[in-house]
Amino acid sequence: MSFHALSWAWTVCTSPSEKLVLLSLADSANNLGECWPGIDTVVAMSGLSRATVHRCLASLESSALVTVTHRSPKGRTSSNLYRLAVGPLQLPCRGLT
Repeated sequence: MSFHALSWAWTVCTSPSEKLVLLSLADSANNLGECWPGIDTVVAMSGLSRATVHRCLASLESSALVTVTHRSPKGRTSSNLYRLAVGPLQLPCRGLT
């Protein structure tokens, strides 16, 4: 777990569901902000449905908060590599709708 990634994730302004997914990824991240949990792991950590986790990951990727590298070694499926756009800590967001 990267303390910096986790601290950063708490400060990012997102929807509550996206925040749970981002925190789940940050909790699994190394010091480079990289992690590779399976979808089932993120579902278990966040308490969200698979469909919601997939939607949140797509939204986080389109917001450039997470970069997703799809991995399939030798034709087998494997968990994706997620790179968090860990930056400086931000002020808490206000008035998120």
